[in-house]
Amino acid sequence: MIKFVAQFEFGYDIDEIERIDRLQQFVMFACLQLPQIIRPPIAPYHDSRLTYRVGLDIRPGFVAQDNPFFKGEKEAGKPIRHALSTHLKYSFQFSKDSEIGLLYPHAYQGIGVSYHYLDNHQELGSPVSVYAFQGSRIARLSRTLSLDYEWNFGASFGWKKHDTFTNAYNGAVGSKINAYINVGFLLNWQLAPQWNPNRVDTHQAKQQVEGVLVRICHLQ
Repeated sequence: MIKFVAQFEFGYDIDEIERIDRLQQFVMFACLQLPQIIRPPIAPYHDSRLTYRVGLDIRPGFVAQDNPFFKGEKEAGKPIRHALSTHLKYSFQFSKDSEIGLLYPHAYQGIGVSYHYLDNHQELGSPVSVYAFQGSRIARLSRTLSLDYEWNFGASFGWKKHDTFTNAYNGAVGSKINAYINVGFLLNWQLAPQWNPNRVDTHQAKQQVEGVLVRICHLQ
């Protein structure tokens, strides 16, 4: 009697099995983490609204008598002591609920244009200034009164400079264009606690009334 026996042998590489197990584990981990990866992150809430301001300043001034021309050594023979400037300003302020607003709750910044009138505009001219400005609170004096500051930096145009033949007395101005630098300290008086400075809230689209700003010192 003849028997036919079929024998099958299977061999496995232990290292190969470990690699397959690791691959399976990686695939399972990736499938579990995929929804977390593709889901957009949920950012913490921050109010990004801006508060906009439009301001009009009228600034009377005194001209320092540091030049013979200002003291009266000129064609008219009278000293130059008084100045007046009108400023139109546009600024913005970050919401107090935003990251920057939390750090600087009273800071504001913007651009301004001003027109300057001097006692002797025939020899000095009537310059116009364009500048950037920034301001904030120094100290709160009471519930409705605070001490603030503001600085301006830009350029002024339209001066009448010294000329030996046509403007010989003017030894104070040497260029038609000059730097404009201004530092001011302000008393900010809020007329009523529920009123905010002359501004428009872009989110709620409503206008509110501003307090009164009184300049106690102005250097330029």
